[in-house]
Amino acid sequence: MPFIGPAKGGSVQYSIRRCRQGSSSARVLTMAVNADNHCLKLGFTNWPGMLQIRSNGGNLTVHGPVANLIAIIIPQLGNCMQIVVPDDPNHFGNRLPNGTWPGILGFVTRREVDMTGTFQIIDYDRYRDMDISVPVLNLPARIAYTRPTLAADLAGFIKPFTASSWCSLLMMTVVVLLATVVVQALFQYMPQHDTRMAGNDGGQWGRERIWWTSTLWTTGALLAQAVSWEPKRNVVRLVGGIWLLMSLVVSTVYRSNLKAMLIKPRLQYPFTTMAELVRTDIPCYVVEATVVHGIIERAPPGTELSQLKDQMVAHKDMPRAAAEFGDGKLAIFADEFGVRMTMQEQFERTQRCQFYIISQSFFGSLTVSFSFPKGSPLKPRVDVILTRLKEFGIVDHLFYMAVANADFCSKADSSDGPSLRPLSLGDFYGVISIYFTCVMLSAVVFVAEVVSGCLRQRH
Repeated sequence: MPFIGPAKGGSVQYSIRRCRQGSSSARVLTMAVNADNHCLKLGFTNWPGMLQIRSNGGNLTVHGPVANLIAIIIPQLGNCMQIVVPDDPNHFGNRLPNGTWPGILGFVTRREVDMTGTFQIIDYDRYRDMDISVPVLNLPARIAYTRPTLAADLAGFIKPFTASSWCSLLMMTVVVLLATVVVQALFQYMPQHDTRMAGNDGGQWGRERIWWTSTLWTTGALLAQAVSWEPKRNVVRLVGGIWLLMSLVVSTVYRSNLKAMLIKPRLQYPFTTMAELVRTDIPCYVVEATVVHGIIERAPPGTELSQLKDQMVAHKDMPRAAAEFGDGKLAIFADEFGVRMTMQEQFERTQRCQFYIISQSFFGSLTVSFSFPKGSPLKPRVDVILTRLKEFGIVDHLFYMAVANADFCSKADSSDGPSLRPLSLGDFYGVISIYFTCVMLSAVVFVAEVVSGCLRQRH
């Protein structure tokens, strides 16, 4: 284990090593709890993805992208480091009504630490009561949820057309049916009507016969089924020919769209905006006592954020929330890096891109910085180091290399090739159900005709 010694002599108070986590490696800082009081005291809290605190006997260990950054800053300051952790390592702290601060920010305002070792999302209260470093990251808030999977759709056979298209087709069918009936009925009363339109007894067709042939022709042409009756007279043939052409176009388009949807279906996401989310019953997790949580709690009535309160789940048990997020039980609403890091951890566990981030962002761009006590002489020195690290792109490299897989998954299209699947029996349940329904109706009609015929013979 390599050690880094502090400047100006003195004993080594922290050590640095590299460890392997999933598909990425990270620098881990280990610090003795009873370190020398002359070292810089840094207050740490857990931030999923950015920094994780672990206790092993008398040592505290922090790891993650923030630990990588701290490992660069501390040697540049020429100091050693002491890790300070509150009783609740997940508590950042919000300003209380009496003006005091709990959690790690209470350490800062009471000057019990020299700076925070964990980033803070800056709001007005934090900016007023403590000194803030130059912005390290600018992160909008995002919402992520489980990506839908391809599955059998019972109503898939009606999806090629929209509801308005189906209604228009039904109206056209009724209009053509009525037009065919009217044209045939008019020819019955013309003196030179075609004798081929007469019944077997040489008389004119009855009303039932006209309706039957018109319905048979209209529905048969639409369903591409052969019909024994052919339209008679030029006007009737004109109406029938137009309907044949329309039916050909409709049936061809329907079959083409149905085939395309079965081969490469497009998924319907549960929600893609905040407005759609609040219309669902999907719970949304927010880390308690964070800036995002405070903004939602203070949202004016009638806004989308105010409506989100009814389905918001807020607590500090982040491992449980991550597990429920991985199981698809809730959505996550947090800063962009926290959301992507949660997706990264799930990807390393399952090796699958199973989540998506909605394109809508919130609260502009949240400033992420370190915090210092008011008037701290350490702030200008840290600002210079952070500015140089940002100018050379080292900060972005440290953080976004930690979420490389999440970035890839957030840009992946669910309908691309890897998401395709072979057709299963469930894909045909809709068509099969209609088929058996028609068979049963035909059987009922057949039995009714047989019974009716028997009754007529007896009479």
